Formats: sequence, C-alpha cells, structure tokens
Amino acid sequence: MLRESFGKNFIKKQQEKKISFSKERLDCAIFHDASYLENWPDVEVQSVILDAEENLDFKKVPEQLVASITFSGSYEKMAVVTETFAKWIESNPYEIAGPMLNIYHVSKATEEDTEKWLTEACFQVKRRDE
Repeated sequence: MLRESFGKNFIKKQQEKKISFSKERLDCAIFHDASYLENWPDVEVQSVILDAEENLDFKKVPEQLVASITFSGSYEKMAVVTETFAKWIESNPYEIAGPMLNIYHVSKATEEDTEKWLTEACFQVKRRDE
C-alpha cells in the first residue's frame, strides 16, 4: 500500500513539473534507513530526465563500490536477495559502506507484467581492511 501511494505521488509530481524522461528509463531508489521499515521508509528516488518546465534539484552521485544482485520478477523476492547478500558479505572481506539502492532496469513505470521486471539490488561495500 505504501509503495502504491508513493508511486501515485511520484507520478503526480512528474505531471505537475512536466518532466520529460529519457526513453531508456534508469530509475533508482536509495534506502536511507539503517534497517528495513515496513511503513514510511526514507527513500530517495532518482531518474534520468531530459527536460522539466520547473527548476529541479540535481545532484551528481559519486562513483561507488557495490555488490549487486540482479533479479527478475516482483519485488517480493527482495527478502531472498538481501539474505543472499548477507551470506555473501559474511564470507568475503567486505563490509557495508552506505545505504542500499535499487536500479530498476525494467519496472512498473514501463512494464505492467511483474515477471518482466528487472531489478539490480546494490549494496555499497568497502574492504574490511580499508
């Protein structure tokens, strides 16, 4: 329900500001909370845009080292994805270095069929010895 409400608000903002998106959407969500929250998470949404009729805040994101897992299908798979990452980080010389982010290569914005969605879950990491 929260995702649906957020999505509607995001679409409304897009329409109000008359934003023109790139044909090849590359939407991204960065989750700033320290742990999973079922309600009202602190999420930053990013998209590649071509033009907007109003001023927008732009930000350049620095290069980051990430461990990523790409999966297809609905977001219900996210629990398995994060569990897989947790097992990987325990057995490798890395530690979490920042918030998790998702890159939506194919999402609800461009495709209704959830089986065709393609998401890249990224976990910012750094070597433990750094």
